[in-house]
Amino acid sequence: MKRIITVLIIVCMLTLSLTGCGESGPSAQDTAEAFMEALKAGDTAKVSEISDPGILGRDFDTLNKISDYIDEYLGYSKITKADLDEAAVASLDGLESFVIGNFIASYEMSEIEENGSEPVEADVKITFGYDYETVKDAINNAFSNVASAYTEEHPDVNEKISAAEEEEYKSLVATAMNAITQDACDKTMETLSAAEVQETDFVLSITKGDEGWRVTGIKRGGDLGEIEEISRQFLDAFVSGDLDKAKDCSSDQAWKSAYSATDIIMEFKEDQLASFKSEEVFKNYEPNEEVLSAIDQYVSAVMSKWISEYEITEVTIDEKGRGKVGVSKKGKRIGYSYEQYLEGRVAEICRFALENLDDEGKAVREEMGEEAFYKVFYDEGLPYVYQSLTKELDSLDDNTYSVLDLRVEKVDGNWLVTWITEF
Repeated sequence: MKRIITVLIIVCMLTLSLTGCGESGPSAQDTAEAFMEALKAGDTAKVSEISDPGILGRDFDTLNKISDYIDEYLGYSKITKADLDEAAVASLDGLESFVIGNFIASYEMSEIEENGSEPVEADVKITFGYDYETVKDAINNAFSNVASAYTEEHPDVNEKISAAEEEEYKSLVATAMNAITQDACDKTMETLSAAEVQETDFVLSITKGDEGWRVTGIKRGGDLGEIEEISRQFLDAFVSGDLDKAKDCSSDQAWKSAYSATDIIMEFKEDQLASFKSEEVFKNYEPNEEVLSAIDQYVSAVMSKWISEYEITEVTIDEKGRGKVGVSKKGKRIGYSYEQYLEGRVAEICRFALENLDDEGKAVREEMGEEAFYKVFYDEGLPYVYQSLTKELDSLDDNTYSVLDLRVEKVDGNWLVTWITEF
């Protein structure tokens, strides 16, 4: 009997060790459902528990930013919630809860088929009650309209506020805000309740780790998702200075579509090599690998300086099936005027250096002969020229806010960036 019991215990222990000691935790399907339920409820704490950080992109700005936006809105009047009475604060908190709770009206999710520990995906159709821009517009319009009505009933309010010192100013503004907040919040909620719902397809990525299944990504599905993805790859290539990657994501025409850094980047190397042949001092020169590498590094620097950071603000598809992607970016001002400046710049620097050789340099040139001297001069000097040009990029003016419009089309079955417009 003891032997039988011992055998049974051993078998049980082996079974537990092989199966993860009992319950394996929520399935991929359960995890995805829990994630979507938390998202629908606006429970960002629960969302964070079962998903990777930062996966909620701009489509979910309403959840990510509404609280900060209300504080920011009050900040325009130089007050905070702490300056308001309890009723006004309760109204604002109620508005925030309403916005979050009704942001996602409903969702439909596909069934997930697990294959061991392999990552899986789920298709999700989300019906949004409104988007972040609609929320901001509703708040702005409601508070503006109610405030206008209030000042009509109290014509001396604006005059008193304008003439007030700091402490009295805050007190007067807070009094006015206390009076209008509940009505403004009610009108905001009425507007949002009547907003047109929007259906959007997404793809959830669910991955199994040491602690079980987690949601590791949520991105748009269908053509919109593919358009955004290729645009993001294209823009990331600029931030990292990867010209080959940027070319893979775009057509040749895209680089010639804007008087901007794209003109310089795409053809700079070819233009430089051509200029070597057109200048008398360069006519027999063939650049070595170090020179070619220096040119590549310069082009990479131009790319990353032109777009140092970006945010995709809009993705739509027009009536011709083409993608339109709105982008706000930061970087250096590198445009047509800079291209004009660069034309012949390298040749100009080299000519100046050759024309101003000191006696030692002239003696070396005479000893080596013209062709051999030029070869050494360019091989050793040109990398420093391009390094100098790279450093000059830092002195260009910052472009703290610029807008790009990308057009994305299918070319031979693949989405590519085909046109760039900079504003």
